[in-house]
Amino acid sequence: PKGVMNEHLGVVNRLLWARDAYHVDSNDRVLQKTPFGFDVSVWEFFLPLLAGAELVMARPGGHQEP
Repeated sequence: PKGVMNEHLGVVNRLLWARDAYHVDSNDRVLQKTPFGFDVSVWEFFLPLLAGAELVMARPGGHQEP
């Protein structure tokens, strides 16, 4: 696997943008369904924590149930 080094400021900037663009706040719940090995999982883990929202962990395959 290849990795990319990200600056702290870049990650924080992206999280602040997402919080404001999607209006995430303490009244929201965010479903974390991306495996933590993928880079996209960073936003799913840290966006709700930054905004004071609730992070809901999906069980494997749970997001695919009707």
